[in-house]
Amino acid sequence: INERVQMVKFLKLEEEVIIIKLNISNFPKGEITQDKLVIGQRADGSDIAIIYHIIKGIENGPTVWLNGAVHGDELNGPYALLKLLKNVDPKKISGTIIITPISNVLAFNGRQKNTPRDLLDLDQQFPGNAKGTISQRIAFELFKTFGEPASVIIDCHTVGSLYEGKPYTVVKKINDELEEYYQKARHLAYVFGGEYHCSLDFSKNLNEIPGNTFGFLDVQAQLNKKISFMVELGQGGILDSEDVRFSYDGFIRILNELSIINTSQNSHPFSNRIINRRYYLYSDVAGLLTYTVHAGQVVNKGELIAEITNINGEVKQYFAEKNVHIIISRRNAVVETGDRLFFLGKE
Repeated sequence: INERVQMVKFLKLEEEVIIIKLNISNFPKGEITQDKLVIGQRADGSDIAIIYHIIKGIENGPTVWLNGAVHGDELNGPYALLKLLKNVDPKKISGTIIITPISNVLAFNGRQKNTPRDLLDLDQQFPGNAKGTISQRIAFELFKTFGEPASVIIDCHTVGSLYEGKPYTVVKKINDELEEYYQKARHLAYVFGGEYHCSLDFSKNLNEIPGNTFGFLDVQAQLNKKISFMVELGQGGILDSEDVRFSYDGFIRILNELSIINTSQNSHPFSNRIINRRYYLYSDVAGLLTYTVHAGQVVNKGELIAEITNINGEVKQYFAEKNVHIIISRRNAVVETGDRLFFLGKE
């Protein structure tokens, strides 16, 4: 009996090691495998676990990791990924598709952007820390388990729930040594499609967003010589059927471009709106947003873009300081000092 128990424990350990290392060659060809990656436990003994799906084709090909809901209020990406999971036949593809519809399960269950336990932004924690806070541990396990075997990584987001935005892509140049990976990611971003294509040069110390921008999943992926970019798939906190459809079609175009699938559904008009520099416009007053322009608009220098009325009825107007593209605009009317009003493309 002792020999059998020891053998069972040994085999179980080997099975878990294989799952954690995610050795793609060990997954059955022509099948979809679903399992969970356990990160830790809650106080009640239940697992903190990330559900993942491996679609393994019959023929060899690239491995693509499609990641959703790094932030808990991002809904369009997870639903589009589930739609993709339902419509891709593993017997008709070449290569492997890794799908993690919800990567920050704690934030998702909390219906909020950041992880409730440590209040960190998961997308600023990569490549993570195996001995750190829960967000850092999630980032570490995600990056090690799914990032290592993948050659292409697409990170799916939406804009925050207080804002509106149309689908767009973001690609970052890290340094000249990684130019090849940046250019390949840029091409795939164009294939995916979007209202805008943000192509940013991080080698020039671009500091447009507060926080650890080098902790982004797509940045760390490129540093590890992966082809990676970010997609923003509409508004946060709501499920938008049109943005889901656009996202699903974008995934199909990407998989077709990589020859993982073979389909004629690949046509999409190329957007020539490429943004090289972006910045946030913050409010310096408080009140109600009584006038605003909307995401997707182009505003010329000197034109009114926002109007805020305070509690005394006084009005503060904001005018475009130069010709700008409205990438993200605020849709929640309640504004306080320092709140973000717009994300603007200026070059």
